Amino acid sequence: MYIKKLILENFKIFEGTNEFTFSKGVNYLVGENNSGKTTVFDAVKFLTKKVSRDQYIYQKYIQDISKDVSVTLVLGDCTILPSKAKKYENYINCDEDNSLIIKKTSEVLEVNGKKTSIQNVLVLNQETNEYENPTGVPNTITALLDCLFIDANRHNEDIQDFSSTKLMGKLVSKVTADFQQTDEFKELEQKHKEVFGEKGIGQQLTEIEQKLSDTVKAQFGESEIKINFDFPKIKDLLKKGNIQVKEQGINTDISEKGNGLQRAVLLALIQISAEYDDNEANENILYFLDEPELFLHPRAQDKLLKSLNKLACNDNSQVFITTHSPYILKNYNMNNSKVYILDKDSEKIHYESMEDLVLPDVTVGEITYKAFKIPNVEFHHRLFSDIYGLWTEKVNKYRLTTIDEELFVGKYNLPTKKYIPKKWGQWKDEEDRSMPYIIRNCQDHPEVKERNSYSEEELKSSIESLVQIYKDLKSEVNEE
Repeated sequence: MYIKKLILENFKIFEGTNEFTFSKGVNYLVGENNSGKTTVFDAVKFLTKKVSRDQYIYQKYIQDISKDVSVTLVLGDCTILPSKAKKYENYINCDEDNSLIIKKTSEVLEVNGKKTSIQNVLVLNQETNEYENPTGVPNTITALLDCLFIDANRHNEDIQDFSSTKLMGKLVSKVTADFQQTDEFKELEQKHKEVFGEKGIGQQLTEIEQKLSDTVKAQFGESEIKINFDFPKIKDLLKKGNIQVKEQGINTDISEKGNGLQRAVLLALIQISAEYDDNEANENILYFLDEPELFLHPRAQDKLLKSLNKLACNDNSQVFITTHSPYILKNYNMNNSKVYILDKDSEKIHYESMEDLVLPDVTVGEITYKAFKIPNVEFHHRLFSDIYGLWTEKVNKYRLTTIDEELFVGKYNLPTKKYIPKKWGQWKDEEDRSMPYIIRNCQDHPEVKERNSYSEEELKSSIESLVQIYKDLKSEVNEE
């Protein structure tokens, strides 16, 4: 199961209807501060907790009672639902990606003769096209959506949750599954019987049992009351686990430590989980990581993203990441990833999907240009080099002046600019050259920058030209 689509209606800083479609694998949200990246995460949280209209509606509409706030999720591949979410099975559309559509809205609807509130999670009956409330209980949606949020600036409570539905609990249960068959565990079970049996705690409770039995007999007839202590299930024992940090010989509960250390432990936990990755251990986990680059060295970022990509290969795991870092996107996978670019002007939030990459492998230079809209010489240089290789193989001509004159200017009619070359330490007469040629020479021969320069806008324009030329040459090669 995965989040296929997210639809926001007047939600926080998103005015009107805003729709995001996601990849089954890793989804990146990039953009400047306050552009709405984390708000997308908040929309998912909105479905899983108690909320109020004024807390989440677009600020301008707080006093306008005709406006409503809502979040709609379209879930795909809902072939196997968690046991606690079986009530949703009848709402799955088997004809369209086994989809399930759920919604939370401040709009008051009438369902089965009862009016709904913003606390109800509604499910679309895709046959009647009407929303229904099959559970009647607001928080049952958590049985359907198992989300792990790692926030950038808030404490992460999930780190101390060892329950069987949480990441830590699932990992511990997975690793200790065989322990129940060991002699040590059987010995523990026997010891429990002794401690809580007739010769242990049970003996201390004999008087209470007798008084209870006598009182019940006087009122209801012959009945004997016994107080029993069953051996707890392994998941209940593991639920009592906690993480402690030892520093200078002192153990401290992780919940009492700072957010940076909590994040570090949670991110490490994700990487370890990837080592034990299978459908059972990671059933329906949705990972939401807010700026994972914080507090992490680039090498550690790389390792984390590789683990997340591995988890995303699991049909039941999906990853969402907000980031300011091009390096994080270095692990972008064109087959199972998607990038949304968010931007905010004085009036509203704008967002768009990142264009498809043109180079055969993912480079930081191209990611920086495509996702963050920053022209850079690294991407320019790579494009120029690949074009040079394709061109020279085709025409068997190797001089840079020839590719400039015949391809850039001759075939594509790129505009030229005065360029002063320097050869063997001597300045030569100025020439008319294209911007790709000038920028390439300024990078490969820094000494020419003394009399030659280019602007960021010229770099951007040159990159756009090279992208088109590269596409054309690759197309020609594929046709041959």
